[in-house]
Amino acid sequence: MTTIPIEVSARHIHLTAADWRTLFGGGGPTVARPISQVPQFVASERVTLQGPKGVIERVAIVGPFRDYTQVELAQTDALRLGVAAPLAESGHLEQAAPIDIIGPRGRMTRSAAILQQRHIHAGPAEAAAHGLHPDDLVTVTVSGPRGGQMHQVLVRVDPSFQWQLHVDTDEANAFGIGPNTLGQITP
Repeated sequence: MTTIPIEVSARHIHLTAADWRTLFGGGGPTVARPISQVPQFVASERVTLQGPKGVIERVAIVGPFRDYTQVELAQTDALRLGVAAPLAESGHLEQAAPIDIIGPRGRMTRSAAILQQRHIHAGPAEAAAHGLHPDDLVTVTVSGPRGGQMHQVLVRVDPSFQWQLHVDTDEANAFGIGPNTLGQITP
């Protein structure tokens, strides 16, 4: 079996430059801290998300700008907001739920809300070393008192990726995942 570090990806949003201008005016996001998948970062600025049933304030923005605006939620967030966010791979927004995004300078509605499919980030060398290919679906076992198996874990391969499994906050809570938790990959 192959060991992989597990990182919890909390709710966040990726923005296009045009949508940033709608929400914040000019300029660009201020880097608050880098994240594991370089060159991505968490911005100091935050947005508010509003759905038919609720609001979530101070939602993190992950930069740099993308070619599409995408809101990544856990199922608990989607229920709180009242949006029917589908399970989807990043960038696959064909079925994304509409959601209101509010910034200090503006507001917009975008079909951008998804439940991010749990996925492995792998560089080409790491993927090859572990016998993984883009779009493979694998099982990851988590040990511990709340451990278990996660099936249908998507493998994503890109030269910029750092070796990690990303799960949302609901999955992390269900499996008792905390800092320094490792998983075991089985094909």
